[in-house]
Amino acid sequence: MKRALEQGRFGVFFTLPETWQSQDEEPERLSAVDSTLGLHIMVLFAPQLHLDLRPEHSEHLRARMEGWARHMFEATTAQVNSADTPRTADASWSPMIDVQRREVAGAQALLTTHRMIYQPGMEVVMGHVLVPQPAGLLEFRVIARADETGYRESILMAEHAAPGEFLSQAEYDDPAHDGRFEQHVLT
Repeated sequence: MKRALEQGRFGVFFTLPETWQSQDEEPERLSAVDSTLGLHIMVLFAPQLHLDLRPEHSEHLRARMEGWARHMFEATTAQVNSADTPRTADASWSPMIDVQRREVAGAQALLTTHRMIYQPGMEVVMGHVLVPQPAGLLEFRVIARADETGYRESILMAEHAAPGEFLSQAEYDDPAHDGRFEQHVLT
């Protein structure tokens, strides 16, 4: 996979950073760890999958991504702590943090960020860069985990919420705060 990415076989030329330590590699899958940032990285090519990023499909695509994020969150939460009711039981709460179409190195791509686990003492966030190709779908997946949780929310709540009230999840997750919380799993 590493050589195929460097040669542009999947429609994207990509050289793995030196900080990525390869853990597992197959012809269409690479798993690595960036120990300097504490990230698990996967690069996958799925010839059987295709992604249509035409604007007229945006709402449908966002709804599908939301549904998939909920499914992944519930499945992961059940594996970690099956006794708890997942936060997704509250229909107004979503594990989906962001979905956006972007141009990445000249190619149209879909960037998504969602939570896999969100509970006291453990937060896992996964980001995806999905790059559609004529022969399939190229995905870069980054997973970040934190065992120390709640400090971003506590600080922002103390600064911006009225006594006894909470901010919305979107307010806690707003990228405008990332500069203040550079070590936070979401950032």
